[in-house]
Amino acid sequence: MFYAASAMLLDIGLKVESHYGVKVKFGEMFVKAEKVDRRFGEMLAHAYDLRQDADYDLGTRAGITRQVAEGEYRKASDFLRMA
Repeated sequence: MFYAASAMLLDIGLKVESHYGVKVKFGEMFVKAEKVDRRFGEMLAHAYDLRQDADYDLGTRAGITRQVAEGEYRKASDFLRMA
């Protein structure tokens, strides 16, 4: 989702370097501007939170299970179709 969101931002002339920046700018430029449905901003924000948990080695202790991962995979597919 982050690469797709980054590409969408780049398409409007914004180069964002961090995952956090992509999340924030995507919300500002596409969700708040009502160019995409709000759920896509929520998807990206949730993916960001899960990524933070995974990167800082919280993994399954933070509730990241196979079922959670499969749900995120489906959301990512929807996000890519939107992008």
